[in-house]
Amino acid sequence: QNNNKVFIPSEENIQNRLQNNNKVFSFHFIRWKISSPSCIQLIIRTYQILGFLPSDNSATSNNNPGKGSWTQHLHHCLNWVHIFLYIFFAGSHLLNTMFRSIHYLPVMFECILEDAVLTGIMTAAVILRMRIDRVKSTIQLMEKTFSTADIVLVAQSHWKAFRILATVAVFFMVITLGILLERVTRMTEDELMIRRDLYQTKYPGRRLLVDIWIPGLDETEYYWIYVTLFLVQVYATIVCLMTAYTGIVTLIPIITVHVEGQGKVLCKHIERLGHPHKDLSTGNTIFYTDIVKNQYNMLASSKNSKLGETIEMSTIITKTFPEVKNFNDNQNTFTSEVNNSREDQLRKLRAYERDYFRQLVKFHQQLLLFEKQVTETISPLVLIMVLGNYMGVSLALYQLVVYSDQSKFRLFKFVSELSLALFELYIYCFAAEILDDFHSRTRTSLYFSRWYACTRSTRRDIGMLLRRLRKPKHPNFYWGFIVINNPLFVGLLRLCYQVVNLMRLKGARE
Repeated sequence: QNNNKVFIPSEENIQNRLQNNNKVFSFHFIRWKISSPSCIQLIIRTYQILGFLPSDNSATSNNNPGKGSWTQHLHHCLNWVHIFLYIFFAGSHLLNTMFRSIHYLPVMFECILEDAVLTGIMTAAVILRMRIDRVKSTIQLMEKTFSTADIVLVAQSHWKAFRILATVAVFFMVITLGILLERVTRMTEDELMIRRDLYQTKYPGRRLLVDIWIPGLDETEYYWIYVTLFLVQVYATIVCLMTAYTGIVTLIPIITVHVEGQGKVLCKHIERLGHPHKDLSTGNTIFYTDIVKNQYNMLASSKNSKLGETIEMSTIITKTFPEVKNFNDNQNTFTSEVNNSREDQLRKLRAYERDYFRQLVKFHQQLLLFEKQVTETISPLVLIMVLGNYMGVSLALYQLVVYSDQSKFRLFKFVSELSLALFELYIYCFAAEILDDFHSRTRTSLYFSRWYACTRSTRRDIGMLLRRLRKPKHPNFYWGFIVINNPLFVGLLRLCYQVVNLMRLKGARE
């Protein structure tokens, strides 16, 4: 009787275990709490601080304009200062491109590239501001539906997201450093003559971080005006431009990285299809009620007793335990009842198998729905990314190939810009391949599962799922006009090379 004893955990132990499984992965970095999806929240919060997006307290302050604190009013003024600085420098730089740099081809191409970056960021910020409700609903959907049961996979997704964010930020800082080094180095006599004829300023050697033109004002005539404009440009570049650019570029790859982590969680559960589910810490049989939250029912199995395990499986599924409690009182009677109810137990196990597969399909459908929602939200950003990086690669490559006799700091800046544009294209295409690999990985997981041990109805449902997984899943936008994948990366590189050769031939004829 002691060997056939069934151990039943208390309700308190079960609740504590479920609460531990449902904890959201989070950690602390200095004073900030990092939680899922922290990188996307960091981008949105940064845009709110800079004023590109409305803050969470904007609705309250609009309803009660006189009840806001002085810090909120100060932050509101700072937001307008950032917006004014960005629009002012972007507009004055565009005027410089249209009326000054157009007379000298190398400078004109450089200014066009800078205008493309400034205009693209401004357009993307306006689009995000118009679709802020969709972005917030996407973040809420990630927080509510994404699984946090596997801490290792969640931590890997966080680490990949932070690496992408840090890499783009470092690239931008390197480009800014190259521009600073170019501006502080002494110019040759030929370069001074070109700038004197082109810009018609009193001191052509005084160069700003980004060339601008303010009608009726010579920015180099007075030293204090030059220093003020230079410092303000450095502040706007580091605080506004770098953070905004990094957020725009890395938003889509970061979301894809988190989707990849969820796909690994799904594949891990798919491989368990047809296998007995065991708890890794205790080795007991478990029955999942929610694979996303990692909720399951579990009873400790009997030692050296196959009968005890049979009783356990029956009692867990029905979620009733009075029969087990009376096991020691009338063992022979209960054994005969178990033998007579094997068909009923088998039916319940098949019902659990169907329920488990239904949970897998539901999780898969949630991920597909999330991908569709993200695709509809970010489609304008993808168009800006493709066109902007195409212009960046073409113009930077043209500067390096045609005007290779420039200063070393200027060449360093163009090499950094070309590397950043190529890296952006690569991470976008790599993110698209991750989504396609998610389907192929799901098919592989079904192959390695014990699908042949499942019931006939479950195998039929697996066949229906495989039919959906056979199609490629590269994200497409604008009715399939733009399909993000590795062939797009290669095609854009070929197109940029052809455009650069065409520009070289045209310049040689002239």
